Amino acid sequence: MWILDLGVGLRGYYSDNARTIAVGDPTALQQEAQGAIAGVFDLVAKHAKPGASCAALFHAADKHLAGFTSGVFNHHLGHGVGLAPHEGPRLNPNWDDHFEVGDFFTVEPGLYSDELRHGIRLEQNYVVTESGVELLTDWPLGL
Repeated sequence: MWILDLGVGLRGYYSDNARTIAVGDPTALQQEAQGAIAGVFDLVAKHAKPGASCAALFHAADKHLAGFTSGVFNHHLGHGVGLAPHEGPRLNPNWDDHFEVGDFFTVEPGLYSDELRHGIRLEQNYVVTESGVELLTDWPLGL
């Protein structure tokens, strides 16, 4: 598995996105992990809206991924992107950030273990709107 977590800087603005590419055919376990990770994006669509807690979204994603017992989720869930590659809002349990209209942020859940050939991470970018979030990176999530 190759995790490609890449961003572009242009004229003072940044982007960030990740996909995992299987070298050869992915195993059934890798495909199952990919499905569990992709399920986090459904939580984002339900939870992220103006005033919502970023830490609460992290905890919901952490609980969801804990159901997959062949890998661990051991990093932040995401962060804001814009004038810096990593900025607020921070989607982790150590900050008390809340979503605001206009926030551009990334969600990058992953699962890691030797059984998965070290790991899978997928990343989507969103902007917070008055009524929720809009997905900005509607690209395939497959391995």
